[in-house]
Amino acid sequence: MSDRCAPPGIRTSRRRSRPPSTGWAGNSSGFTGKLCVHPAQVSAVADGFTPSERELRWARAVLEAGESVTTVEGQMVDKPVLDRARQVLDGS
Repeated sequence: MSDRCAPPGIRTSRRRSRPPSTGWAGNSSGFTGKLCVHPAQVSAVADGFTPSERELRWARAVLEAGESVTTVEGQMVDKPVLDRARQVLDGS
């Protein structure tokens, strides 16, 4: 079976000419981890969990707005949103 016929995420060959790509943002999807079965997967998975520049700007703006309920970029900010902003910055 060639890799083209395999289900998504399944590889039949042991070696590839290029590193795997995650194609998703793990931290934005609510995931906190991902299992790697080979060291070559680590960098792609790490990239998927690294906050984007946009997420970092959003988190900084939320925390700069203060601890009380307010709005940032037209969205309400309360304690759960503040907690999420802290998580984004802690993971960067």
